[in-house]
Amino acid sequence: MLAEVRASVEVSIRFDGGLLDSRLARVLELVDELGSLRAACRRLGLPYTVAWRSLARLERALGCEVVRSRRGGASGGGGELTEVGRRILGLYEAALKAASRAVEGKPEGYVTPLRVAGSHDPALELLLDLLRGEGCQVDVRWVGSAGGLAYLMTGVADVAGVHLYDPDSGCYNKPYVSRFWLENKAMLVRGYLRELGLAYRRREPCTLRDVLLGKAKMVNRTLGSGTRLLTDIMLDEECRRLGLPREAKLKAKGYGYEVHTHLEAAEAVASRRADVAVVVRYAAESLGLGFKPVRWESFDFAVSADRLTARRVQSFLDTLRSREFREKIEELPGYRAPEDMGRVLYYPGALASH
Repeated sequence: MLAEVRASVEVSIRFDGGLLDSRLARVLELVDELGSLRAACRRLGLPYTVAWRSLARLERALGCEVVRSRRGGASGGGGELTEVGRRILGLYEAALKAASRAVEGKPEGYVTPLRVAGSHDPALELLLDLLRGEGCQVDVRWVGSAGGLAYLMTGVADVAGVHLYDPDSGCYNKPYVSRFWLENKAMLVRGYLRELGLAYRRREPCTLRDVLLGKAKMVNRTLGSGTRLLTDIMLDEECRRLGLPREAKLKAKGYGYEVHTHLEAAEAVASRRADVAVVVRYAAESLGLGFKPVRWESFDFAVSADRLTARRVQSFLDTLRSREFREKIEELPGYRAPEDMGRVLYYPGALASH
């Protein structure tokens, strides 16, 4: 049986405050292949600002450029690896090969990473960074709330980050446990609250009503994400007020323009590729956009019951309940840490009050 197990490793290289991990290394590989940092981020489904900040920290630590910008030309400019960039990427690849050879044929030494799937969220990124800092290996996939529950149902994920609103009950997340056949497979754990609203360029306020009337262009989120679900509900309400059929939203300008994350949506508005988006306050303020609040929502975590005792899952729950993470949450604009953050809301086979 052990002969069928293949080990894999996660390698990170630190440079006096900068960090080259597997995610940034993959970004650099794609910059070299595609000639653009933005194109690399689109290929990975990674927010441009997240990659840019990681790259900026690494360059500050090294004291030189890793990616050099190119302006103009037929392609409108882009980026390329500097000599230093190529050297450190080569160093990373050599370290990864050496580490892989070290564990090859020794599956008993392999540590299973924490597998997280679901909705992208800036606060969740902070939580995962804390886990990585404690030596926990993390494999994360931003596939939307519904995608995260599907990953949990099929055993691909240990934890799913979710924020799915049910208009019939007025509740977040709990009604969806049964809809994904997870009643006996998963626990629902209280996460935190975050503020959602409409982002627009300052001095150019617009709403979803303007989009339906053809006066503005929106940017949407991918199907299956919690924000896409809420956006559809908001558009349906505006259609009703305007006396339009619900199907009218399908023809709204920008309805089919989809991005994976809040920061990508905010960036589309800031760069004038769209005029309005439903995003968290943090994303809007990070890019200097105007923000009209809509609601506070619950961002919770569905956790595999079968893997609850695994060290990696316990580390996740301990970090979620930690004072350090609570303090980080409170520092983010548009976030609140409830007193019972980390409390189990749903046990397999029995519902607890939300």
